[in-house]
Amino acid sequence: AISGRTMKWLRCIGQDTEYSVERDVKGMLHKAAREGRVLLTRDRKVLAKPGSALCYYVNANEARAGFQEIVDNFGLSFSPKTFMARCSKCNACSYKRLSEEEADAVRRERAFKTEVSKFYQCEGCKQVFWKGPKYNSAREQIASVMKLPAAEVYDEEGPEGFCDSIPDSQP
Repeated sequence: AISGRTMKWLRCIGQDTEYSVERDVKGMLHKAAREGRVLLTRDRKVLAKPGSALCYYVNANEARAGFQEIVDNFGLSFSPKTFMARCSKCNACSYKRLSEEEADAVRRERAFKTEVSKFYQCEGCKQVFWKGPKYNSAREQIASVMKLPAAEVYDEEGPEGFCDSIPDSQP
């Protein structure tokens, strides 16, 4: 299977991804065909299955190297318009900015060492995100893979986006 970290990085650059640990290869191949997807895999046995023309075997073992390989092979590019446009947890592409009252509740729930003014919530999984150290780390990783200066990797709001998160308390 492709690492979850690789999928999260693909989502961070706006790629519509699904992550599955499901072993129903036939079902995954049918779904890929139906939805126009490519099945990324590290399992060579999948390549011998009917419908495997929809598969791409990722040679890299490590998440960052796998991300680099996928970016290079599929010619993926960076755009501020799509950076952090998808939820890294559930792949949804719809966020809402939390009201000041909701943001205060998040601040009370978690002791912040730095001032955070904007919080966003994924409308798919309800995960709460803000701009912080994980965002900066994601920017640096993505800049390195995309061969860009880190200063050029930012979302539409500017060089301060959202990638840090608090898991939602709901199941």
